[in-house]
Amino acid sequence: MKNTDTPDNIPYQLIFEEQNGTLTDEDKVILETWKAEATENLNTYRQIIDISEDFSLLEIRNGLNPEKSWEVLSQSIFSKEEVENHIKLKPAKISYIKWMAAAAVLLIVGLAIAVNMRSWIDTQYFQTGINEHKQLILPDGSEVFMNQNTSLRYNNKEFMKSRNVEFIKGEAYFKVIHDLNSPFLIRIGELDVMDLGTSFNLCVDPKATTVVVSSGKVAMKQHKTQEKIILKESDKGIFNKSTQTLVQHKNDNINYKAWYDKTLHYQQTPLGDVARDLEQVYGTRILFGNDALKERRLNGYYKNKKADEIIEIIGSTLNLKVTKKDNQYLFENP
Repeated sequence: MKNTDTPDNIPYQLIFEEQNGTLTDEDKVILETWKAEATENLNTYRQIIDISEDFSLLEIRNGLNPEKSWEVLSQSIFSKEEVENHIKLKPAKISYIKWMAAAAVLLIVGLAIAVNMRSWIDTQYFQTGINEHKQLILPDGSEVFMNQNTSLRYNNKEFMKSRNVEFIKGEAYFKVIHDLNSPFLIRIGELDVMDLGTSFNLCVDPKATTVVVSSGKVAMKQHKTQEKIILKESDKGIFNKSTQTLVQHKNDNINYKAWYDKTLHYQQTPLGDVARDLEQVYGTRILFGNDALKERRLNGYYKNKKADEIIEIIGSTLNLKVTKKDNQYLFENP
């Protein structure tokens, strides 16, 4: 019969052997007796079993080095003299104590992972790829329209309490339902964007975070300096990641959300700027036969049209020769 005493009276080894299918009938009686002694023992046993099932604990345990586990654990809880005294124990006792230490270390790690796993399980993660768009309806009814190459996440279980979204990268258009008692908060690294009941476009790239407000108000607040700006309709706020500064001014780009509403409006706009918009909105690249063509001016309004339709209209309007190859277009003089 094995010695089942442990510092906290938890027979780790018997529990692990039961899970491995190697527990003897004699030790099974011991384990069952321990479980029946107190409700706390039974709860502890169930907790260990849950961890074992959820995180493949037995596989980790089987690959564990008991010598290393004992060395690390003993150095942290015993003095050098005490460790030497433990080493003088009988071989069979040493082996068990080492496995007990390994089991204890593993249980602590498993419990920590379990806490984090619960958070991970409750976290909803969304992302889009190249030329992919996605619409989300958040638990409070707010809408998020994700542009390509965008990712964000939120805790589904806690969302209605905090209304927090972690925005990782990319671009999205938000239509937020106003709740005076629960502001809508977007966390972006060192910056918070708080919606005060509005719709707005948010773009996060390696250099800056940009917010353009369509309606209502939005607050941008930096963590480090606590600097804050309040944006109103048609305002643009920019957080420069290099200088760690916040600035605001009137938005001068009427096509800032064209990727979302597929509406493009041009008034004497250089063709080079038009080409940039078409690439951002449709993923369509436009090349020019010469740089002078980039300065040609375009007037036009395009609503819910496909990229090839717009390009055909531009070619006709400006009398250009348009050649298509794969997903690229070449503008040349006729």
